[in-house]
Amino acid sequence: AVLTVSAVRVSRTLLVCTSPAMTSHVKGTVFVTANDGYTSGSNYSSSRVIAQSPFGYVSEIDAIDASPLFGSESGGTEVSVRLASSVSSFSKPMCKLGMSSSVLAVARVMNNSGVIVCRTPAALPSIVEIYVSPNGVDFVQLSGLSFIYVPKPSVTSIVPPLVTNLTTAVTVVGSNLHQAGLRCGFGKVVTTAILI
Repeated sequence: AVLTVSAVRVSRTLLVCTSPAMTSHVKGTVFVTANDGYTSGSNYSSSRVIAQSPFGYVSEIDAIDASPLFGSESGGTEVSVRLASSVSSFSKPMCKLGMSSSVLAVARVMNNSGVIVCRTPAALPSIVEIYVSPNGVDFVQLSGLSFIYVPKPSVTSIVPPLVTNLTTAVTVVGSNLHQAGLRCGFGKVVTTAILI
């Protein structure tokens, strides 16, 4: 059966059609027809199709989890969002952090699985909702998931400033060093930091 809806002509180059509700993932074709595309006897006629384009319909987007759920106000944190279904039908995956955000987070699909990775934009320290879009237009809030923007860490001093083979610990003094997973790097060697 062919579902038809009325088109609203905005201009000579733009029509707006309201998509009908569907209950599952669907791939198909959108048709634009003249004179409703029907001939006598209410039989659908493809000969009246004046334009067509592929489309896909994605049902509900549910998240299983996301990680990490916090990052620097400077942005650049890569948040992996695991969805309950495959994202292979997403035509233009996008993320948005916070409803009022006009800055979209860059998203990419991981190996055609149910995981998309969103790189956070810069924002003031706050707690914001995570939204995902399969098409770059329609955004769905991921229930129960928020991202915390924390103040950027800064270092004011390192004691001792010169390390030798006898040095057993280096103390880093600064602000906003409360983030989990902080590390210290010494050349190519990275060690775990302990918050005191």
